Amino acid sequence: AAAVELLATKCTLRFLAAENVRDAILFQNMVLVHLQARAMAANDGNPPPGPLFSPTSLHSFCRYITATCQRDAAPLFKELCERYRAQISSHPTFPEFLAEIGARFYGIK
Repeated sequence: AAAVELLATKCTLRFLAAENVRDAILFQNMVLVHLQARAMAANDGNPPPGPLFSPTSLHSFCRYITATCQRDAAPLFKELCERYRAQISSHPTFPEFLAEIGARFYGIK
């Protein structure tokens, strides 16, 4: 699950770094469908009791950062990067992608 989460985050950030918000959203939705299908498969094709999956902090970060890139919200972008600093530092390319996203969307150097 952790490998899927890291890969999903990397792909989302890569889409955003290329200023491709639409595909970042589509990709996140595909990941959600995959996680829901996996949860049902683990329960013999039936929905498990409770939520189909629990969003992780990286998943939440991707959702928030993608939504932020859809509007002029540089202060919120900076706050999200600060708030999720520990999770962002879990992979060496995440800070690089976020620097690129900040520069492209908000002119942050």
